[in-house]
Amino acid sequence: MLAAPVASAATVKNGAKCTKVGQLFTVKKKRKSTDFICVKEGKRRVWRVRAAVGPAGAGAAGTGSAKPGDGPTGAASASDCDKAAYKATSTGVNNIVGCDYTTTYSELAVTSGTSVSNGQSAVGFMSMPGVANESGGALFFNHPAGMATDGTRLAIADRNNNRVLIWNSAPTANTAPNLVLGQPNFSTNNSGSALNEMNWPSDLSISASGMLMVADSSNHRILIWRTFPTTNGQAADLSLDLGDGSWPWGVWTDGTKMMVSRTEAGDVKVWNSIPAASGQTSASFTIDPDIMGTPRQISSDGTRVIIGDENSRSPLGNRGSHVWNSFPTSAASNPDYFMLFGRDKNAGWYTGHIDSTGVYLLQRDLEILRTFPTSNPASPELTVTPPDVGLQGGDGGDVVKIGNRLYVLEYNASRIAAWNAVPTSASQAADFYVGSSGPADNSNRAAFMITNPVMASDGTSLAINTDFERRVYVWKKVPADNNAKPDHSFIVPFQPWDSVAATFKGTRIYGVVGEGKLHLWSGGIPLSKASLPTTTLDTNIGGVTMSGLTAIAADNNYIYLADKQSAKVYVFNQIPTSTSAPVFTLPGCSAATQLRSDGNYLVLTCIGNPGTYVWTVGALADNQSGTTVTGTQFNLPMGGLPVNGGLFVADTGFDRVVWWSTMSAALAGGAPTAVLGASTGATKANSGLGINKFRMPRSLMVTHGYLWVGEQKFGNRILRFKLN
Repeated sequence: MLAAPVASAATVKNGAKCTKVGQLFTVKKKRKSTDFICVKEGKRRVWRVRAAVGPAGAGAAGTGSAKPGDGPTGAASASDCDKAAYKATSTGVNNIVGCDYTTTYSELAVTSGTSVSNGQSAVGFMSMPGVANESGGALFFNHPAGMATDGTRLAIADRNNNRVLIWNSAPTANTAPNLVLGQPNFSTNNSGSALNEMNWPSDLSISASGMLMVADSSNHRILIWRTFPTTNGQAADLSLDLGDGSWPWGVWTDGTKMMVSRTEAGDVKVWNSIPAASGQTSASFTIDPDIMGTPRQISSDGTRVIIGDENSRSPLGNRGSHVWNSFPTSAASNPDYFMLFGRDKNAGWYTGHIDSTGVYLLQRDLEILRTFPTSNPASPELTVTPPDVGLQGGDGGDVVKIGNRLYVLEYNASRIAAWNAVPTSASQAADFYVGSSGPADNSNRAAFMITNPVMASDGTSLAINTDFERRVYVWKKVPADNNAKPDHSFIVPFQPWDSVAATFKGTRIYGVVGEGKLHLWSGGIPLSKASLPTTTLDTNIGGVTMSGLTAIAADNNYIYLADKQSAKVYVFNQIPTSTSAPVFTLPGCSAATQLRSDGNYLVLTCIGNPGTYVWTVGALADNQSGTTVTGTQFNLPMGGLPVNGGLFVADTGFDRVVWWSTMSAALAGGAPTAVLGASTGATKANSGLGINKFRMPRSLMVTHGYLWVGEQKFGNRILRFKLN
């Protein structure tokens, strides 16, 4: 899991002033430091935690704030091609597994065009359950994040579908929900901000009296139904506005008081009584201890409280949970301890269910403790990992217990695993699944919804790599059909973070890089699952140690590799070997996410401000610095693309793609010619799910007269825009 590529709000408590956009500042703690960056929001300049979204740190089937992904490890085989769990090879750089698929699709016709216009809508889609505003149906979940019960009903926050699904009686099989909120029906999924709409809901809570609250994260609000809703699309009774820069991930209520975690603001707010009207109602108090970073979901029985944290400043680690042994009563109610245990202490925070029979928590596995721990437990009484498929949590997931039945919400498998009785053995399989026909069924994967897609085309074929899945998907022709299935894929032994398809010295090549490794196919995008890379290098490339290799580009003259560890870009005039030295070494950055070259310009994109650097290829020289693009304020940009004499930049944190019609205008500090996704200003306005909106755009490609935009982490769509 990546930390959100939107810098988290925070107060710099030792006095530095945020005066210049892009200014960096470090707050030093006893064992840990936190980096802040000065950004502009509206007319204000404010400090934000410099979020680690790039390829550094740990990572994906469940967690890791900076590393691209974190799927299951081990040696994959052909039998893993269609399993529900994402299996990765890890027994050496040369261990690759090819997978074939049955597919038919038409080839995209080439059109001419070079420009885009403000707010332009996409005309094609991939990595989706359908086309625009299609959810996939009542039982097609898309990264559900939170779950709640009042002891009878069961409800989930189906995050990426912008909806809440409700079963009037907790399901005992794979049965469809009875109600949907946030959408008029079970078929749609566009985001919105009215009282009957949602934008990326992350958590929810139901009181014994039937009061329902939903953390409507990207609308920075809590939706409240005073009595339990009974009809599809029923509007909330009121909206508690938390203010921009809140991004609430957690909510809890017992019908009398309520608690909210604000991830971007980095605090927890408590109301001793429920607000009576919509708008901004001041909390009774705010808890903001120094140890808290970006708080996530809330678990409570009304007495004890567990709140997850992705970027804690605890000396034990940054991913875990803050625990209160009794319910907080004032701003001085700091947590009693930081919870971090289990077989994978880097897997993420703990969230789940607390009652008189014990504590049931999801992290990497299902952790069961028979009594509530008043200090950090050394280990649980029982760790449950279903055989073969495990549990796929991540940037969400939850546990609820209804009677003796246990439900586990799997964020990255987009389903609920359920046991008819509390499990008693470590490898006990789930009795049934909801949103899935069984343990081998992952609906998102079956629909080829690709997490963190990076696209590359040689003008004939299409390849999409995904660090999270540790895969490269290949279409032999560039598809015209929406959501066309690939012809084949490769499971690779590392997280492929970036890729390139180009003609180098007259020969087509295709390469993927990540985690210090390079796989390169001479001949271009491989058109058979049996086609193995002709070059495989690990860490030692061209006599240089590149343990942080994360980005690659190529043109007819050079191959470029960016290493975040050394903060350098290495330029080769031949296909790299372990000994062929680079001809140039350029200053890079410590969070390189993408390199692109059109033969005239080389563009390096880095997570940070300003974050986009340009070199003229024909004038490259050793140790030459790139020119910084400064014509707009960026928020953690992740992709830059020189094409048709201009420049596109995926401004990930502001949920937009900006375009300069000429490179000279971009390098001269001119304003963008057009903006896709968000408003023309450097804000997150208009972000969400729709044909003219983005959630975290990251990778960019132009082929066949279309701009292709791949979303990172919380979006995962690929949208195709026709160039004018």
